[in-house]
Amino acid sequence: MFTLAMLYFRGEDSGGEKAMVVLSFFTYLLIALGMLILDESKLEMGLDLAYSSFNASAANFLRAQGLPSDGPASKVTFKLSLAVVCAVIGAFFTFPGLRLGKMHWDSLSFVAPLLLVTMWVRPVSRRYLTEYTWPGRAHPLMGSEAFDTLRIVLVLVVSAVRLGLMPYYLQSYLNLAYDKIEAQKKESGRISNKDIQKKIAGVFYYLCVVTLQYVAPIVLCFFLSLMFKTLGGLSWTALLGNVSGPGECDVLPEGSMESAALPALQDAETVMEATHILTLGMEEVKKVFTTEFYKGVLGFTTWWCVFSWFLSGTFGVAYQSYFTKG
Repeated sequence: MFTLAMLYFRGEDSGGEKAMVVLSFFTYLLIALGMLILDESKLEMGLDLAYSSFNASAANFLRAQGLPSDGPASKVTFKLSLAVVCAVIGAFFTFPGLRLGKMHWDSLSFVAPLLLVTMWVRPVSRRYLTEYTWPGRAHPLMGSEAFDTLRIVLVLVVSAVRLGLMPYYLQSYLNLAYDKIEAQKKESGRISNKDIQKKIAGVFYYLCVVTLQYVAPIVLCFFLSLMFKTLGGLSWTALLGNVSGPGECDVLPEGSMESAALPALQDAETVMEATHILTLGMEEVKKVFTTEFYKGVLGFTTWWCVFSWFLSGTFGVAYQSYFTKG
């Protein structure tokens, strides 16, 4: 998606595309800033806990190295950086959404991401599944970890469904060739066979770009959800009511991490000693990024990608409804 977006800025006849990408960037930046100031009781992002955990572990690391510090960044800087990243993701999702708008117009199956978006709205989802005790039950339907795992499973299911529907969506795009021929029949005047062939061939030549614009958001959401599960310390067995401890590949909790002073790299006399110092340095840096940090940042990033995925598709459907249908 980054490569495709850069093509719009390199082309000489793509002024409209450049303006659309820039406008989308600032639009999504404004939306992201609005989302980031919402209270955690309304939209469950987990960023406050992520920032507190990251700031505390980073401060411990800096103090262990003899650098007195209260933390590397303020909360405003932390959230502003996230907002910029969210705006970039939203700008990249713009043209895939507009392109898919035509496909959604022919096959309205784009509502599934909206269900995923609501899974992060605490009054709608978590409150009823993990806090509210339904009549006839002694306990809530599931625990907190099981609910987090359920969200990941739903993202994976929706991604798999979208991949399964890809042939139908691409066929919907290929139908543009037929629509162009039908529209040409209604126009007055003459047109050569070569021009008609160019119109039809242009649709098929652009199919690889359309496929990339369709698959890239799905792959991004898919792998972000897997990273959320792994680095966030979640487990698939939580859906079965089993709460497991951290595994071999999981990030250790904040309380088990204590930073130690590192020897200076210039004091190494051999390559093996330098390698050992670098390895220790990497291990100490890893301790800065705790489970709470990954869980908050990756959870919010996964939600934002799904939200941008749905919102860009909605913009595409609205565009096809009001600007191309006459």
